[in-house]
Amino acid sequence: SFLGAAPTVVIGIGGDPTAVRAALPAKGALLGTLLHATPSGVYKVVADVAAYEVANNPAGGPIDSNPYGVLAQPGRRIVADAGGNSIIEVLANGHTRTFAVLGAPGAQTVPTSATEGPDGAIYVSQLTGFPFFRGTASVFRISSNGGSIATFASGFTAIVDMTFDAGGALYVLEVASGQVGPPTPPTPGLGAGRLKRQCP
Repeated sequence: SFLGAAPTVVIGIGGDPTAVRAALPAKGALLGTLLHATPSGVYKVVADVAAYEVANNPAGGPIDSNPYGVLAQPGRRIVADAGGNSIIEVLANGHTRTFAVLGAPGAQTVPTSATEGPDGAIYVSQLTGFPFFRGTASVFRISSNGGSIATFASGFTAIVDMTFDAGGALYVLEVASGQVGPPTPPTPGLGAGRLKRQCP
């Protein structure tokens, strides 16, 4: 996510951060972090999102972190932690807090991206958990202070990214068309991805 010419980047991890990073060489410590880079490519770690999951586990359930999407705004970054099923706010001074948790404690909501809407609210996309049943993913609207959460649009499948255009239309990227029903066991092959446009 860019704020001016400077990118903010999340590096995913997946799984229990303590166990995963302990098994890797020194550069493995960058997994699960939020980085700020200069236009020349020099970067620094702004926050350790994975460590926040280990210490706080905002959504409950097993310890799991996978920072997947980020929105850079003046004074803060909003991170969608797909593994932790939570939305994390990182302030410019590095202070980190839980911005929002989607769904019931322990639920596999799997937030994947965050973007600012035309109304100034934060919009978060949902992958949902495996086996990605068709039409079960939603886009959520979260007030800019994190105080209220509502479903903005639904009926999507396995959303991995989204954005608004200048006219207020929402573009949603689905990575697969999804399972139609609950096969036993779930079958491989979830169909092609697609890009959807929802008019304002």
